[in-house]
Amino acid sequence: MRYNIAYILLVALLTLTACTNDEKEYDYSPDLNITFSPAVTVSTRAMSATYPEDVPFGIWAYSLPHNQKWSTATSEPALLLDNSYVTCSDNIWQPEPSIMWPGNDKLTFFAYAPYDADMTFTKERGVEFNDFDATSGLIPMYTNPITDCDKELTNGCVALPFIQTLTKVEFKVCSSIAHVGFRMFLKSLVIDNIAQRGSFNSLPEPKWGNLGDKTSLELCNDSIEVGMSLKTVGFRMLLSQAPNSAIKFIVDIYDDKGELYAEDFELKTDIIKDTWGVGKYYTYNIVLSNYDATFTTDIFDNIK
Repeated sequence: MRYNIAYILLVALLTLTACTNDEKEYDYSPDLNITFSPAVTVSTRAMSATYPEDVPFGIWAYSLPHNQKWSTATSEPALLLDNSYVTCSDNIWQPEPSIMWPGNDKLTFFAYAPYDADMTFTKERGVEFNDFDATSGLIPMYTNPITDCDKELTNGCVALPFIQTLTKVEFKVCSSIAHVGFRMFLKSLVIDNIAQRGSFNSLPEPKWGNLGDKTSLELCNDSIEVGMSLKTVGFRMLLSQAPNSAIKFIVDIYDDKGELYAEDFELKTDIIKDTWGVGKYYTYNIVLSNYDATFTTDIFDNIK
């Protein structure tokens, strides 16, 4: 009887040890620093998607247990990184100071660039750029929430696709009368009703609001000859908005004998009805004649 009891205890002990080992094996994961692989989502394949190595960015990170997801979490996510400063050294992007991935936790990230931008962040409204001036030359960027990142699947390196908050608007022109010997010189291209200041939030959807006073935007103030082929005469990085304005031109036209046919002649398109979207690229292909101006629009979405 004693032998049977001892045998049963031994089997139970071995079983308990095996279960404990299984749990340890499941919980085990190598120690890894949290690192990042940033890129810029672009609007055409002709544009570079490389994130500049000399532009630090900021990041927030939240941690949840391995069995929970960001969208359905039953517990409050733990704040792991709070507007941490991220730089590139030896081709590795990581926060300063560096930080280890916590166990097998799932991590969710929010990022913005550049780090010195005037911004705020909340989980509800995401990244916010406040009272931004589009004429500053700065192009603020953000990421959508990068949710439920797994250490094993990422090997500790999280991809961050940055999205430009501004809209690229480009104007190309050609002449419909160049083929009959008339020469046209574009002296001015103006579009009215454009806001250059506003505030941006990335959640629940990316948008610009609180737009400031609207002014006229001039994209060409020099004499440029317009031929039969489309020529880019200007582009701007602008806030997302609905301009509801026509494009106005001032041109000089010379006839086939080289004599001045029309001086400071004004042409105007129909009203632009597009609402310029965040991070999109709009090209207006405009045909000028001696009596009107017409356009077609090419619209490009972000391409990773």
